[in-house]
Amino acid sequence: MHRLFGSVRLLVFLVGLMTLAIVGIFNPTSAQVAYQLVVHPNDAPTVIEQWDQPRGINRLVLYTPKFGTRSQTNAYGFEVTLVPRNQTPSAGPETHEYRIVAMSSQPCANGSGLPDCGNSLIPTNGLVLSAHGNAKGVLTGLSMGQTVQLVPQWFEHSTRLLSVVNPNTSNNPGACSFPGCRGSGQLVIYTPDFGAERTGTNEFGFEVSIVDGRVVAQEGSDSAIPAGGYVVSGHGSSRDWLIQHAPIGAQVALSEDQALITTTIDATTYQRQLQARLGMAQRQRVCRPRMFSFLGNQTLSSEEAFALKGMLKRPLAYSNESLSTEAICTAAEKAVETPLYGAGLNNENGQAINNIIDSIHVIRAQLDDAIWSAHKPFPAGSPHAVWHRPVEQTRAQIGQTLDQWQKAGLNTVFLETYYHGYTLFPSATMARYGLPERNPGFAALPNPLQVWIEEAHQRGMQVHCWLEVFYGGNKVAPPNTDAEVGPILATYPQWANRSFGNKDVNTVLQPSTLEAGAFFLDPANPEVQTFLLSVFQELASQYTVDGIQIDYIRYPSNAPKGSSRYLDASWGYTAVARDNFKALTGKDPFAFTLEAINKPPAPKEVAKPPTNTTTKPVAATKPPMASTAIPSAPVVESQQETWQQWNKFKEEQVTAFVGRVSEMVHTQVNPMRQQQRRSPLVLSMAIFPREAEARARKHQDWTTWVTNGWIDWICPMTLTSAVKVVGADTRTVRTVSTSAVTLPAGGKAKVISGIFGPFNGNGPDQILQQLDAAREQEADGFSLFDSAHLTGETLHALELGVGKKVPQQSYR
Repeated sequence: MHRLFGSVRLLVFLVGLMTLAIVGIFNPTSAQVAYQLVVHPNDAPTVIEQWDQPRGINRLVLYTPKFGTRSQTNAYGFEVTLVPRNQTPSAGPETHEYRIVAMSSQPCANGSGLPDCGNSLIPTNGLVLSAHGNAKGVLTGLSMGQTVQLVPQWFEHSTRLLSVVNPNTSNNPGACSFPGCRGSGQLVIYTPDFGAERTGTNEFGFEVSIVDGRVVAQEGSDSAIPAGGYVVSGHGSSRDWLIQHAPIGAQVALSEDQALITTTIDATTYQRQLQARLGMAQRQRVCRPRMFSFLGNQTLSSEEAFALKGMLKRPLAYSNESLSTEAICTAAEKAVETPLYGAGLNNENGQAINNIIDSIHVIRAQLDDAIWSAHKPFPAGSPHAVWHRPVEQTRAQIGQTLDQWQKAGLNTVFLETYYHGYTLFPSATMARYGLPERNPGFAALPNPLQVWIEEAHQRGMQVHCWLEVFYGGNKVAPPNTDAEVGPILATYPQWANRSFGNKDVNTVLQPSTLEAGAFFLDPANPEVQTFLLSVFQELASQYTVDGIQIDYIRYPSNAPKGSSRYLDASWGYTAVARDNFKALTGKDPFAFTLEAINKPPAPKEVAKPPTNTTTKPVAATKPPMASTAIPSAPVVESQQETWQQWNKFKEEQVTAFVGRVSEMVHTQVNPMRQQQRRSPLVLSMAIFPREAEARARKHQDWTTWVTNGWIDWICPMTLTSAVKVVGADTRTVRTVSTSAVTLPAGGKAKVISGIFGPFNGNGPDQILQQLDAAREQEADGFSLFDSAHLTGETLHALELGVGKKVPQQSYR
């Protein structure tokens, strides 16, 4: 037995492993730092830091077949398709040459937004380079047939300014209104001297734990502070920096004055990543602990690694074959024990080191498959959904996208059907109101929605129309042919929601500063509610969709209490809302002051809460109308009490509309649906799961909607990278669901956990752990946000793990 793993047999064994693994230089599992694009040998190379992920503004991104069949980009970029110049790399094992076989047209370089300017087909043996905005110049100077080189970069040093160490009200006063005293965009360090066992941060950041100068753990929020180390926590751009430059195993060092932090990715980083994977496999009983400890010092030699390197010339695709789990675990233990430095291996750029790193990545790819396959699936028939903003321009592209999702075990699409003030279908209602009949970004398809429905139903998948209800447009969102506010508010500016700081009806509309330039409609305006209900009813009555999902069913986000912008960044100050509130209460919402609404009322001013200011639960078939959303209330003297009444008034406007939508969905007659014998139309709701925050900052009283039996599916948006937060949010919504009245069709509302790991840039492991947390808290299904951030690696992990053995849809 001992001789079986001698150097010769080990080499043969690992060569076989390499043959079956995910190979080629582009491997998302590899955690590689970057690539260099070399166009001319004498010119400075262009660094490509992003691959197999959504293309952002002014970004250059590389797409491989592991991402899917197409780049999934919109029509506002420039793309180049590459295939290998030769069957084998011609410039040595580290430099690969590619030939350009397709390019976008020149109008695409000018930002024309033509239908053929994006979503390029990715060759099974090639790549796509995609650029947007300022990054286009890298690609527009290339020509058909030209040869370029792509050089992998394994090592990196990156430095960033620190905001503060152990933040408190003295050294970080402006940030302590946020959890953990971590402010917007800050990079913060927490040591044991912080005075708490955990960082106390919220879920909108990312954190790494450092022990002995190396990253040993990652978490989305509220990390435990190690006794012999510290936690680095980032928000905003600092969060993104941590995700990119501080993987497990990276070296981390602080400057003497603790003003700078430097991360280093070296050969040991990759070995420690494999060691961490092996430990996870052992904890999950995929590998038996120290199963092959008798190997002793027989580690992978540089000569063996060099021989294995030659196997890295395989098609860029996942293999359907696999080695035994025992063999994979053996290879992992062997690679973990290999000394990387010393004995001539101390040169970072040395060939021997690169060979060993490559072999580590191949072994890890096989180990990943074994780990992902060990995850339990959701119950048979449960919704496995994805939120999707369409970019597909043809029926064939739509079919390819659906095939890719179905292979990964997804069976439901929340298809963005009403967004930026446009519909995905030709709408007679929109035309009647003098608005664009449908989204102009899909000129090649007369009715994109109908095609999505037909293609999904052919595959046994469901389509639920995702509607962004009170969201009207965005100043940076294409297509933007009418105005930056979107076509609806360009035509009906009186329908716009207004903040306190922009409450004058004669001033130019200002977008939300807390939600990336978004403009919103006014829920308190009966004309707005009538218009939206007409659009949604047209959709429900004329298409055999499987469900309607209402999102942005709220006011714009208010600033948190305690913020200096608490009043100015609050919303709802329209002429219609002001007049209605004055008629009901005798108070003018324009009269609020920040000091007064923050001041608790004196004991003598406290009045008994009015008994008739809350909408009573009603049957789903008779929801409250907008005109009766809040009855008259007695006049109170305290501004704080008036402030509470004003917030309640806004909640009731949204609740009134939800009731109307629920009645429409559950009573709508659709002859085509009856003819096809499809299940009743499902109404789902994307909500913020923490009730108090949802009501205080968004005026979203979803608990009333659920307990009234109006909603079939509840989709809590967890918005987090933190596994424990996903579980807690799912549990919160599940508790409310179980206490709700029975739905009109019988049963209780289903909880479909909204998993935001893909959007947050989390890897497959963390996403699968988030799904595990939702399942353990008895979620009835899940939805991933969003398709644009689903990498090929994550889809592969889903296929092996939670998505396996998913039948065609038959649920309500």
